Amino acid sequence: MTCCTNRSCGTFCLLSCVLTIAIAGCGPSEPSRQEISGSITWDGEPLSSTSIVFRSQGSGGQGVATEVTDGEFQVSSEQGPTPGLYDVVLLPVQPELEDYEALRQQGKMPLTGPKIPHRYQHRGELTAEVKADQPNRFVFEISSKR
Repeated sequence: MTCCTNRSCGTFCLLSCVLTIAIAGCGPSEPSRQEISGSITWDGEPLSSTSIVFRSQGSGGQGVATEVTDGEFQVSSEQGPTPGLYDVVLLPVQPELEDYEALRQQGKMPLTGPKIPHRYQHRGELTAEVKADQPNRFVFEISSKR
């Protein structure tokens, strides 16, 4: 007689499977994403037409990118980064012609690629630490001068 034909053994196998699934579900969960926000000024003026990218310095971090508008950025907790250390990178966004004209009429000149110094477009110059269950507001004051 084998275990598969024995009713008590079948019940034991079923309970073993249920317990295995329950125990596996009790393992460590993924770190929760955090809301982030902040401001960026360029030589004292609010920065626009730029994307800000949070790139994880370690393995397992969930980085994010968002657009900067009138010197401000915000990412909700549903899409935000996980806690950890991040390199912060600024990348130019070329506006559509209509948006460019609207910015010019408001007296705001969009920042283009060559105007963002190379040091801000790559890892290392700006950093941020995203913390769990705390306000994560970052203020970056960047300069055209070194």
